[in-house]
Amino acid sequence: MIAGLRSAEPSSGIGRSTSICIRCREIQAPGPLGLCPVCAIQTRIEASEGFRQLTHYLGAWARFEDWLAEREFGHAQSPSRR
Repeated sequence: MIAGLRSAEPSSGIGRSTSICIRCREIQAPGPLGLCPVCAIQTRIEASEGFRQLTHYLGAWARFEDWLAEREFGHAQSPSRR
């Protein structure tokens, strides 16, 4: 049996598999993402928060680049480029 899939109840008379949420593994997940409605909402909230944090991080680097340029220090380099 594939992880995240559970056989339908024998009493249902249907021989197909029922998807179970890949996040909570407790509730049926009807959507193509493999998430139940509760986990789908929570996952979107977490992704939005991650994008907000990434935007803040990249904005800080942009401000640092501007700060360096104002002082004619050149550009910041990542440790891998040194």
